[in-house]
Amino acid sequence: MFVLITGLVFTAVIVSANSEKSKFSQIGVETKNGVQFISLKAGLGYTPNRISAKASIPTKLEIETNNTYDCTAFLNIPKLNIKQFLPPTGVTEIEVQGMQPGEEIEGFCGSDTYKFVIKFS
Repeated sequence: MFVLITGLVFTAVIVSANSEKSKFSQIGVETKNGVQFISLKAGLGYTPNRISAKASIPTKLEIETNNTYDCTAFLNIPKLNIKQFLPPTGVTEIEVQGMQPGEEIEGFCGSDTYKFVIKFS
């Protein structure tokens, strides 16, 4: 009986954690003067890593590094044809144009260990 209850609790925790990972957030998304800014931090991953943004408005992606020397210092965004090294410390701005509702942008680090997704609606 103990094993069954422990297994059910463990399963509930895993399912809850996975559903949290699948949620998209608007943390770091701000509109100023008709331009949407999406702010990410790069370093041992991307934060936030699942972002919800508005489609069909001018958008700038701002990626901040702060003594970043891991694989996130190399940014790969295939949909935007971007492959570039980020400075160890600073903010890199990338223009994102023409995103339609339902489109997504995925970004990866140099080793594909970490990624982020921006979903436009």
